Amino acid sequence: MIIHTDSLMELVYEPKTDILSVKWPDLIDVPISVIQHSFSKLVDSINHYHITKLLLDSKSTVSNVSDEEYKPLAMKLVMSLGATSLKKIARIISEDQLRENRAKTYSQELQSQMTLNFKSKEFDNKESALAWLTSAQD
Repeated sequence: MIIHTDSLMELVYEPKTDILSVKWPDLIDVPISVIQHSFSKLVDSINHYHITKLLLDSKSTVSNVSDEEYKPLAMKLVMSLGATSLKKIARIISEDQLRENRAKTYSQELQSQMTLNFKSKEFDNKESALAWLTSAQD
């Protein structure tokens, strides 16, 4: 079921598996305030439904947000997600190698700065990500 939609994201929740699926939005010339609002709606939805599993599909996402703007956004999002009921986050990696390298660098920095309450793992495809999310293992 669709629990939220806005100009950037559609949040699809499957109650049987407790998985919230999000196709990560294209961020081309999008004002930071709009991005922040969408991220807040994502966190609010996770909290409202007590969701424990999140699937982020960033496979075909494109972005022109600068490092200076993206880094604080990513930090705030991860901190907000860490304060939710999430137990697992699966991310389908980007086909854009430069973007993926940037995401991995940010992820490593964030993990070194904070303790996360959820497990996260990266996947090449949706099937593998869903299999991990629905499995009992980490």
